[in-house]
Amino acid sequence: MMDPFSFTQFLSRYNRRFPSQSINAKPSHKNWMKIGTPGYPPGAGYHLSFTNDGRCRVEITFQSSDQQLNKFMYDVLLRYREEIEQQLGAGLEWERKDQVKRSQISMYYPGSLTAIGAETPQDRYLEWVVPAAERFQMVINEFLLAYGQISRRN
Repeated sequence: MMDPFSFTQFLSRYNRRFPSQSINAKPSHKNWMKIGTPGYPPGAGYHLSFTNDGRCRVEITFQSSDQQLNKFMYDVLLRYREEIEQQLGAGLEWERKDQVKRSQISMYYPGSLTAIGAETPQDRYLEWVVPAAERFQMVINEFLLAYGQISRRN
């Protein structure tokens, strides 16, 4: 299990270095932090989070109170999975989670926060997370915006 102090320290560094990308004023002992919203659909959000095994990820979650909308928007993006992953230059983890309202799409850093030591400083994660989060949001927003424009015309 990840040391909560390390996660808090990491998020504090992230907030100090990139204050415009953080909605939370300061990180808590939770394992995630909201870093943006796409604007469409309602209930969607971008997060920086860590798994219980210390893996770092950037994700979009669809978690409005409308389960059908969440699954629908997930399915819209899933249709473009190949193009999205090609634009990102990375494979993503796609989790529809049919039994719950929430669905998510995640891009993982190839490492573990728990592996951080003197020879692998947390700044390496910052060097990956910030451009990855920006790129992830830009690509996903592009597909959501295109879908939103098409759906409004129909």
